[in-house]
Amino acid sequence: MQSLQHRTSARSIDELVSNVGRAFDEYPHERLNHTFVTLQSCLIETLKLFGDNAYKAPHLSKEKLDRKGTLPLNVTCPREVVDAASASLGALDCDELDRVFAQ
Repeated sequence: MQSLQHRTSARSIDELVSNVGRAFDEYPHERLNHTFVTLQSCLIETLKLFGDNAYKAPHLSKEKLDRKGTLPLNVTCPREVVDAASASLGALDCDELDRVFAQ
């Protein structure tokens, strides 16, 4: 979508906003759905690794599912992944994190 937006130069913020809106309208919505499904599945992989990004993006056969009409709009995160990520966050010392990030 960004490449579509950059095809037209903008001389003002209003033109930029208009270009982005036009690019969104021109972008195939099926591909946009594929992108969001991929992003959701990557977020689940990140949760599994407690925030690390050293995962391989999962292959979801999106094209095949889309052809069959079964591509989900949202990916469901397994309860055990949510629970483990929540427990990991709960174990963090927020005051210590604040001190580290303040440096």
